[in-house]
Amino acid sequence: MNKIDILLNNFSILAKNPYKNAEGLTTTIKQIFEINFKVGINCWQNLLEANEDRLFSVPEDYTYIDDYGHEMLHCSSRPLGDDIIHDIEYELLSNDSFPKALEFFANNSRLLEIVYSNYPISTFFGVYYALAYLIKHGRFNEANNVLTAIYRNKTFNRFNELWRKIIEELRYTDSDHYNSGGWVDDDNLKKSPQASEFCYNWVERIPNEEDHAAALSEILRMFE
Repeated sequence: MNKIDILLNNFSILAKNPYKNAEGLTTTIKQIFEINFKVGINCWQNLLEANEDRLFSVPEDYTYIDDYGHEMLHCSSRPLGDDIIHDIEYELLSNDSFPKALEFFANNSRLLEIVYSNYPISTFFGVYYALAYLIKHGRFNEANNVLTAIYRNKTFNRFNELWRKIIEELRYTDSDHYNSGGWVDDDNLKKSPQASEFCYNWVERIPNEEDHAAALSEILRMFE
């Protein structure tokens, strides 16, 4: 078998007990991403859908044998979703090759629903990179898909942080705009009425007055 066949076989074995094998599943899916994003995203979605009713629960304690032959007790305080949503989302969207994954990720309404709308996570560590990339490259429909899913999350309330980090990425992460003095503003993006209108429209939908004001200040800093 080639590497991806071995990884897919490992995935099918580990997925039988996701609580116990959450770390192994995360490692396996990360490696599948490196070979084929589409296959990796399909595995991730299948794992989430198969365990959707258990994502909020903390695994039961279990014993295992360590490297020295000692029986150890594993106790977890993290819900299953923190491992197979949070960690994999970060891995997918924060590495250098994430643009290749966006075609499959940002257009997958079911996956976006599970990851961003349904799970009560306080912040999304990888999504800033993805949203800034999509906005910078005029892929507003896909950015709209992701933001729609996030705004539907009834427990998410860190909109100020979300937009602050998006703006930071919009301003400073493009390698074409680096000089010996450091990262410089992207003047072409600043002049883009489409990008400006897109960001303003989404900030206007923030329900909390304080978060709205803070996020609006970030937008003004970028586009005015």
